[in-house]
Amino acid sequence: KLKAKKKSALGAPPGKSVVIFVDDLNMPDPEEYGAQPPLELLRQWMDHRGWYERKPDNIDFKEIQDIMLYAAMLPPGGGRASISPRLARHFNLVTLPPFESATMKLIFNTLLRHVLTGPGWAPWAQACVKSFVKATLAVFEAICGGLLPTPAKSHYTFNLRDVAKVFQGISLATAELVADEVELQRLWAHECLRTFADRLSVDEDRQWFRDTLQTVMKTIWKQDYSTVVPFEPLLYADFVSGGNYTEIADTYNGKLALERHLHDYNRLQPKKMDLVVFDYVIEHVARLARILRQPRGS
Repeated sequence: KLKAKKKSALGAPPGKSVVIFVDDLNMPDPEEYGAQPPLELLRQWMDHRGWYERKPDNIDFKEIQDIMLYAAMLPPGGGRASISPRLARHFNLVTLPPFESATMKLIFNTLLRHVLTGPGWAPWAQACVKSFVKATLAVFEAICGGLLPTPAKSHYTFNLRDVAKVFQGISLATAELVADEVELQRLWAHECLRTFADRLSVDEDRQWFRDTLQTVMKTIWKQDYSTVVPFEPLLYADFVSGGNYTEIADTYNGKLALERHLHDYNRLQPKKMDLVVFDYVIEHVARLARILRQPRGS
């Protein structure tokens, strides 16, 4: 919180500085003549080191001291605009180019090999590392190029953390219960759906993503999506088989498991939850259980 330093100035407490970070700096849409009012407000401080009061009886200029402004943005395109050179001139620009394909493969091959060489995984799983990394990066590149953010879908932003989350999801599985490569491919498809498809907001985009999975699986493994995933919805959770993260192959068993947990909760808690468990509930509880099972619940 800024402190009054004198009648016409505000600033950080003595001996300190205030750091302000602005993410997605280029998200405001330009007006008809190119102005971006939120950015012009920032530029006013950078040009003149302050703002005017907005009170009807007080329009004095207030100087803002001891502030450092940091900002981040993605390149223009997909709902993101260019920023004015008059604003950009105030910043020291640091550009981070994307990783090369060979670098990403090295990073994620190492990560997935660490997962699939853990206790319980058979030697055949370690031989699959390169193909699964290749498939995941192919899906990532496809969704980054095919589903760009727009003002209506501003959350369509994907990065390498999402690729890592796919492998983090695979690491949740009980190794002894993944019998062969097809089952590992099904688990991989599930983690891709949870990581990427669950963020898509319209059915058209979700169908596009499933078509992309079909293309990638056919190209890399010569497998049809419908062969690997014989029925939908594809769900994995740990509340059906005694804490093991396994596929819910039958929604009826998933319903029985949830009703059993609900009964145990109501038996122990004074305030009961009278819930009706149906397929949609099973899907959402499975998604939530997957998130909560991960480190730091993310």
